[in-house]
Amino acid sequence: MSFFHIVDAQNEPRDAMKYHKEGLNVRKVNLGKNHVLTAASLDDVAGMYQKVGENEKALQCLKEALRIRKLQLGNDSMDIATTLFAMGIVFAASNDNEKASECYSASLAISARNGSNPKLEAQVIMHLFCRPLFDVMHIAHLQPPPTCY
Repeated sequence: MSFFHIVDAQNEPRDAMKYHKEGLNVRKVNLGKNHVLTAASLDDVAGMYQKVGENEKALQCLKEALRIRKLQLGNDSMDIATTLFAMGIVFAASNDNEKASECYSASLAISARNGSNPKLEAQVIMHLFCRPLFDVMHIAHLQPPPTCY
């Protein structure tokens, strides 16, 4: 676990974002803007943006990470599936369920072509089915079932 993740775990997302951005800049300088580890740092920054509700900035980072990964790894890498899944989460948080579903479906298709990834598949199922149930229950002031979130 990195220092950045420790700051994030302490529930200080703005501080964590600052450190993740610094890490991203270091990787860009030392590894180049098209390196797969630069894409990983973009994922981390996107996670921080999403955590503080800046979904548009999160999506920009994820799109750049996706571009880098496709350039370096081709179209069927599990890293691409993970980035698409993260994009689905951001689209869902922005109430764009159609784009979220497209990202989740693309993520699952890559997983299937790579011999399956049960963890990723379970996460997609949770977001497709539990999230809408949680939202409806929240609006109705009911408690969600213990298996959802």
